[in-house]
Amino acid sequence: MKAFKFKIYSEEVEDFKMVIEILSDQTFLDFHDLFVEICRLPDYELASFYKCDDSWNKELEISLIDMNIDEDRRDDDDDDDDESIFSIPIQVMENTTIGSVVKHVGDKLYYVYDYANSISLFVECTDITETESDEYPVCILKKGSLEEAYDRRLSGDFTDDNPDDIKNLFSDRDYNEDDNDFDKEMDDMEYYGDDDGIDDSFDY
Repeated sequence: MKAFKFKIYSEEVEDFKMVIEILSDQTFLDFHDLFVEICRLPDYELASFYKCDDSWNKELEISLIDMNIDEDRRDDDDDDDDESIFSIPIQVMENTTIGSVVKHVGDKLYYVYDYANSISLFVECTDITETESDEYPVCILKKGSLEEAYDRRLSGDFTDDNPDDIKNLFSDRDYNEDDNDFDKEMDDMEYYGDDDGIDDSFDY
C-alpha cells in the first residue's frame, strides 16, 4: 500500500506547520477528520479540499458534504472566473480516496475550513512510499496553532488595517514558493511519531 506524506502550511498563521501521512485508499474525510482533531477545531463546520495545478489554480473541489448543486444552475453560471464554485467539478470527501486525486510528489491541494470564517491552508505532497502498516492517517509533526487565529476570526477581532491579523486567502494574490521556509523549520516542530513516523501513543 502507498503512503502519502503531506506538508501543510498557511500564510494566514505564519508559524503554523504540519505534516500528515495517509494511505492511498483512505479518504479525504479521513484527512479532514484528523486535521480537525489535531488542531482542536470544531468538527461541525463545512470544509473543502481543492486539487490545484502548479500555479494553485483550482481544478477540482472535494467537499465535506454533497452540496447538491443543480447542474442547470452550474451550466447557466455566467462567471468565467476559475474561482467560481460552479466552474469546477465537485466530489465528496467520504467517497474520494487520496490516491484517486493525488498522483505524484509535488501535487498541490488547497484546504478551506469553515466557509464563513475561513481558515485556508496550502497542502503539498512531499513523499510517496510503500508501507505494510495500517497505523494511518497520522500526524507526525506539528508547529504552531490555528485555535487562536480561528477564535479571533469568530469574534471579529481583526481588521484589514492590521498586518498581523488574519487575511482571507480567497482574494486574488500571488504565491511565491521561495518564501516558504517549511523545510528549514522542521527541527522546531512538535514531534508526534516514533522513528518510523508512526504515531503509536498520541492521544489528543
